[in-house]
Amino acid sequence: MAWPASDNFTSTSGLYPCDNGTHTPPPHTHLTQASSTNLHHAVGIFLIKYPLPVVIVLGTVGNVLSFLVLVKRRMRQTSVYVYLAMLACADTVVLYLSGFKTWIRLVTGE
Repeated sequence: MAWPASDNFTSTSGLYPCDNGTHTPPPHTHLTQASSTNLHHAVGIFLIKYPLPVVIVLGTVGNVLSFLVLVKRRMRQTSVYVYLAMLACADTVVLYLSGFKTWIRLVTGE
């Protein structure tokens, strides 16, 4: 199957390689709209349920390490490092208020 040779992209025929002007998708697409939506929902649930705790843990570890480095005496002499240390604290709060709360709701079924 090849795309139509016509350069007229405003034509209503030829939307799909096997289209005969009926505007129907190819017959090999067996996923219906409902099963496609269910698949997207299942993938979304999986991505929240398993990788999100890893992101929360790694983000927390990274923010704590950043904070510990940025509050050393040599770093505190410049205000930029103080702001970055506070940013690490705020980022950790956002991780727990948003990510952890979302994960808990999904796991507990609320």
